[in-house]
This record gives sequence, structure tokens and C-alpha cells, in this order.
Amino acid sequence: MRLRSLLLPIVFTAVLAAAQDTAKPGTTVPQGSSIPGLSGVPGAEGGGYIEFGGGRSDLTKPLPSWTDFYARGMFIPNASNGVDGEIDRESRYGDQGWYYGLGLTHTFGDNFYADVHAGTSKGGFFLPKYRADGSVNFKLLAQKRLVFGAGAGYDKSKTINTALRTQATWTYYFDWPFVVQGGVVLTRANPGGIMAPSGYAAVTQGREKDHFITFRMETGREAYELLADAKHNRFSAFDFPIHNYAITWRQWVGNNWGLNLNLQRDVNPYFNRNGATLGLFLDF
Repeated sequence: MRLRSLLLPIVFTAVLAAAQDTAKPGTTVPQGSSIPGLSGVPGAEGGGYIEFGGGRSDLTKPLPSWTDFYARGMFIPNASNGVDGEIDRESRYGDQGWYYGLGLTHTFGDNFYADVHAGTSKGGFFLPKYRADGSVNFKLLAQKRLVFGAGAGYDKSKTINTALRTQATWTYYFDWPFVVQGGVVLTRANPGGIMAPSGYAAVTQGREKDHFITFRMETGREAYELLADAKHNRFSAFDFPIHNYAITWRQWVGNNWGLNLNLQRDVNPYFNRNGATLGLFLDF
């Protein structure tokens, strides 16, 4: 279900916990994201961040454009805990709604951390009625440069559709300011007991307080998605191929603030989508 990214828990939290003791000061590198407005985790050496922005996506004609506005951020009260949240206003297919999400990450020791996330929505037939995710992550090798993760999640739509996900991920931090990542996701959607695998790969270059540039691609099959045609007739699409690409550029303009640009392209049998999101972030 593309409504909320399968990688949301990792984007905000897992990389932060991994980076706190694997990367050298000033070289923390986050994971990329194809979610409009999301990039990696800033603030790893501070108290967190807040970000505001919006975006637009053009779909294959005659489907109408999508628009989004968001506010999200992270608070890091100490070295063992991080709290993140988001509020998104999304407009799709002549309908609009609000999504609200909250998450917590806790580090249990030098080699293990976990996170949990939950979300719900108001309005927007395409948004999940509720969503829950969790993952556990292990740091390996002498300098803890390799991180393996395993997670699961569940979506309940505003119709009868549900989705249960399992995923495995890995992240490797180089001596240079580069990080490479990958993962696989297996989704079981109902009704129909549909099994849909997908995978992603990402590479990020950059340094904290300077810039991060991330390239990300995802391919595989989508278990289900709630869609509508040009006349706003709604329907559920099941078990279809996807090819998604994204570039994220997070640029510090001042010591504690900057701009976040995200470009996306999604290709599937129902539409092609080209989107862009611009946000302003503040570190604290």
C-alpha cells in the first residue's frame, strides 16, 4: 500500500540510532526516502529538528494533480531515545484528508535498538484508517558499520482492505561520507490473500551541516492501493508492478536551518507520476 511508505520507521529512527556510534562526528548520513517531504534524519548531534513544506505531483492525463502540505520533526531528549511525529494534509482524486503519525525509538545497548510507530487519519478515502509498524535493528562488525534490521507492519484501510508486511533491511556506513542501503518487503493483502514482494536500494552522500544527496529506487509488486479514475470513481487495485525513483537533496543554508528538495517518479499500470516537494527545516 503506497499511501504511507513502508520505510517510514527507518527513515526517521533506525538510521539515527545506527549513526550515533558508527559514523565520525560531522559525517552522519541518513537514509533517502520517496515520501514527499521526507529525507533522512538530521539533528543526530543535536536535539532534533522540525520541518515544514509542501509539494505537487502531476499524473498521467486526465487524472488530476496531487497536492500535499506537511509538518514533521524529531525530538531527541537523550542518547537512548528519540520521538518523531508528522501531520500531513494530502489531496488526491478530488478528495482530501489528514494523516497523523507518532513514533518512538529506544536504544537498548551498544548493538541493539528498536522502534515503534502508529498513525491514523481523518478524511481521504486513500489514507489508512490506522497503521502500525515496528522494527528491531542489530549493529555488526568491529566498528558497527553494518546494520541489519527486521520489521513488520499492518494497515487497515477505510474500506475492507488490509495489509500485513514483513521486511528485512541492511545499511553500511563507509569511512567516506557515503552510505548504501537495501531492503526487501513482503506484503500480504486481503481480501484475496495476495502476496506481493518488493525491494529497494539507496545510496547517500554528504555530511551533517553541509548537505545530503540521496538516490533511491524501488521495484517489485504492490499488494493493493485505493485509487480513483478521472471521474473520481473509486476502486481497489491489486497485485500490480511498480517502479519508483527518487532524488533527495538536503542542503544546509545556515548552521541550523536549510532546504529539503525531493523529486519523485512512480510508474505503474494505472498512472505515471512526477512529483516535487520543497521543505524548510530547522535544527535545534
